[in-house]
Amino acid sequence: MKKNAQLEMLKESFKKGTHAHAYLFHGGRDEERKKAAHELAGLITGHSLEKLNPDVLAVGPKEGEEHISIQAVREIQRFLSFEPYFGEGKAVIVDGMERMEEAASSALLKALEEPPERSVLMLLAQGTGAMLPTILSRVRKIRFPGVPAEAIDKRKEMFYTLSIIVSAHIADRFVAVEKICKDEGEAESALDYWISFIRDASYLAMGGREELLENAFLAQEIKEMLSHKAYTLSDLGKILSEIVRIRSLLSLTNINCRLALEHVVLLF
Repeated sequence: MKKNAQLEMLKESFKKGTHAHAYLFHGGRDEERKKAAHELAGLITGHSLEKLNPDVLAVGPKEGEEHISIQAVREIQRFLSFEPYFGEGKAVIVDGMERMEEAASSALLKALEEPPERSVLMLLAQGTGAMLPTILSRVRKIRFPGVPAEAIDKRKEMFYTLSIIVSAHIADRFVAVEKICKDEGEAESALDYWISFIRDASYLAMGGREELLENAFLAQEIKEMLSHKAYTLSDLGKILSEIVRIRSLLSLTNINCRLALEHVVLLF
């Protein structure tokens, strides 16, 4: 398996004690993100997670619940208020960060803004579309390379849908929205993918390197979309900001799916 150069450098920083206090691990496979978080938690606490480690707290959506609640964040705050059991450091692993309730995310900001000494928070997420911009601005992002083979076809399908929407008339855009909203959960999924594509487009618009894109296998298609619509970096920023807002509303409120997506497709 190809190593993540960023992650290897990160391990070195943990060994030297020059690491940051909060990270976001995103992309790649779930097991890769978890394995990395456990390894780094072992480095910061000085004890492996193979046995019970009282200086490591792992939280995520509880069984039967869809989101990470504010109670989980209160548990994090309480955990961080105590000194390390082994006297070295403490680590918090939040798995499924994109599924955290907005109120919980807002509460977590305090821990990110005023982190206790000798503590590290590691937020794990497949995508970042549903996460608060204020959270994203306060963590160091580590993107795991590659997209699982079974997910590539889905990403291509969703980009094809987006490319049709971008070039279609309003009536045809609304037809595409109707199809997406027929399947439960598909709207959220579509917005997550579109956020990923627009972020890649923004990166390319800034002169970024194709191989560093989250959807590097779609680099040419994303370039063609940029060229066809002549989007500026400012245009992309406004579109991205609004899609992120709508994605959050879909996840956390009872907003009408069809009306939400109709609003989004009119942005392009």
